[in-house]
Amino acid sequence: MTTKTTTKEVNPFFDLQPMLFQCNTDETLSPSAKAEYARLHKMSLEEGYSFLLLLNDITDEQDNSLHELKRAGYLTMKLVYRGSEGHFLHIDLRGAKHNDNAPAPVSTMQDTGMRRVFKSGAVRDSDEGKSRPDLVSPFALERIGNWLMLGSKKYEPRNWEAGMEFSAVTSSLHRHLMKYMQCDKHEDNLAAIATNAIFLMHYETMIERGILPENLNDLPKYNEIPRVHFNQDESYEVGEEP
Repeated sequence: MTTKTTTKEVNPFFDLQPMLFQCNTDETLSPSAKAEYARLHKMSLEEGYSFLLLLNDITDEQDNSLHELKRAGYLTMKLVYRGSEGHFLHIDLRGAKHNDNAPAPVSTMQDTGMRRVFKSGAVRDSDEGKSRPDLVSPFALERIGNWLMLGSKKYEPRNWEAGMEFSAVTSSLHRHLMKYMQCDKHEDNLAAIATNAIFLMHYETMIERGILPENLNDLPKYNEIPRVHFNQDESYEVGEEP
């Protein structure tokens, strides 16, 4: 039995995704503790960050796992008495590690040391070398947004941010490219192609930051295939390109 105790201002399931990856790769945790956190993480999709677990429903193994997760900073918990309903464990998945991962308040402003002076006399920092998202076509953005809107209705908003294998994304991208080349008009295939490419760019960045696991990139590693000599009888060593 669970009782929701908080409202979801943001989707905890996706907010806690970095914590889930950290837990899965934490060598100090037992497999049962990792499995228990994964179960609680899935519950957060419906229950939020914080909920009550009926004490009588908790097994000894679960109790040990919960205390292990608490000691490691993945959650907080306390005993709650609800009269005739009995005793509950109040679980909050925003433990010390979650707070550590929270972005720090911005107290500084980046400065390139260069200035732009406008005709009015206003001054601001240079935009040289900075990203120009304002140059992206607003019509393309609208079509991508419409495609994501359809996806949010079919699945869940931001569902894709949980991560998918690269091969599944590229497979979808290629199918929509094929449909576009066939002049198929049943779907916005160009928006689907662009959206799949955005997914891959997002996943690459999340992997680089350690938020998503590297094994999501399951594409063939062609640069790891050794060169083969023309003479098959000749012995050779795999080394750097000459």
